[in-house]
Amino acid sequence: MEVGRVLIVDDDEDLLAAIGSLIEAEGYQVLTLLDGKVLKKKVDTFKPDCVLLDVMLPGDPGPMLSKKLKGHPDYEDLPIILMSANEQTQNELEDSLADSFVSKPFDYYNLLDLIAQYVNKHKKLAN
Repeated sequence: MEVGRVLIVDDDEDLLAAIGSLIEAEGYQVLTLLDGKVLKKKVDTFKPDCVLLDVMLPGDPGPMLSKKLKGHPDYEDLPIILMSANEQTQNELEDSLADSFVSKPFDYYNLLDLIAQYVNKHKKLAN
């Protein structure tokens, strides 16, 4: 049985591969992107239960992408977790409409717990 779908966007290929492998090992279906150029299209087709977005991405930054997704009626309940090596202020998190923020480097087990919470919540809302 599939646990859920997680879409990850990060421009660091090594970190993206590591996070993707870790999350897949927990039974999630994972899609990774190196930038946010096709994020909306991939959300439309992949239908994730949770999105992990790096804050500093080429092109549109993660908070802007988060705000765009959350502003769309089909995705206002889609959980989004912003990730960054830089500490973000509470205002930046609120402006992005993201659900959570994690600092890099992060504890993988805490990240997995957070993902599980949001995936479960999203699946319940979808039913």
